[in-house]
Amino acid sequence: MPTLTVYPTGPQNQALATLRYRAAAEALGWQIVLGKEGVDTVFPERVQQADVVLIPRDFPRFFEPFRQVLAEARRAGKPVIYDLDDLLLAIPADHPYLNDYEDALGGILYAIIEADQVIVSTPLLREVLLPLQPRIAVWPTLLPDALWALRTPRLSEPAAPLTIGYMGGLSHGPDLELITAVLQQLLNMRGDQVEIHFWGCSPPAALAEQPQVRQVNPGVADYAEFAQVFSTTAFADIWLAPLKANLFNRCKSAIKFWEYSAIGGAGIYSRLEPYDMVVQDGENGLLAGSYEEWLAAVTQLADNPDLRLRLAENAQQTLRQQGLLSTELDSWQAVYTAVSARSHSPRSDTLLAQMLQRYSENVQQRSDQRH
Repeated sequence: MPTLTVYPTGPQNQALATLRYRAAAEALGWQIVLGKEGVDTVFPERVQQADVVLIPRDFPRFFEPFRQVLAEARRAGKPVIYDLDDLLLAIPADHPYLNDYEDALGGILYAIIEADQVIVSTPLLREVLLPLQPRIAVWPTLLPDALWALRTPRLSEPAAPLTIGYMGGLSHGPDLELITAVLQQLLNMRGDQVEIHFWGCSPPAALAEQPQVRQVNPGVADYAEFAQVFSTTAFADIWLAPLKANLFNRCKSAIKFWEYSAIGGAGIYSRLEPYDMVVQDGENGLLAGSYEEWLAAVTQLADNPDLRLRLAENAQQTLRQQGLLSTELDSWQAVYTAVSARSHSPRSDTLLAQMLQRYSENVQQRSDQRH
């Protein structure tokens, strides 16, 4: 049984750990050893138990313990993988969690440069980071089959109000601004014939006081529990997935398309890379960019229940073919078993790499001093 020693920054039942490595490792029979426990207790010596050492996302914010882990892995000849599912080095200025990552950016850059292998969630994220690190593999963020019971698409009762749905975390406030005016226009045109449900996040302030607007907060951090609750209780005639057009969002995964498709939803998605890689406009979803396109798409689906059903059925077929974890387990295993440890540290492949490594050290050390 291969062993994966992981240095996480959050609980193992949350979405990041579940979707990026835990569900795949468990499905394949890998043993997971935690190299970090609690808030900040790190055990560098646990790399000795590993076949592969995994550094997720923002663990490098614990800069000195992270470097101790790297040093221990080098001494033991254990390969180190750094997994990154967002372009955190280009987090937008209006992102609600900008300050939360400020003290991690130097360490993240260092991890990209120093890892034996970087794994990212999208081809564009790989393209952006490739000048920093030649050893980058793509492993997409997919739905774990064991957690999601796919729900057959269906239409609402003819007499029921048209329901518009959005599901997302608190970080998506700026994205919702893209469609606030569209939703307000829809409310103005259709009145109490429409309801808008926000799952997991607050409605935009401009809509919050409208009687047709509901906030549904399942109050669960456990991803398995979220999947169970969302797949059995959430329903909307139309689901929305807006993203502001910036490089950070363009590097995101299509996870929202997979989750909407799992519950039998028909969706409208921003015309950006996360979605235009899987959404065939007019076949398994609609794509929109401008205000006019969003309004036209919402109106088209609102007035055409047969189209909604066809899009939802095709979207779920796309999910079955491309979006389930079971379809990519061999790829996950191949990436994790192909990596080998480098014999040298610090990295000396190029002068650029040496410069960036020193730069990342300076950035992280100054950040640590401020905090």
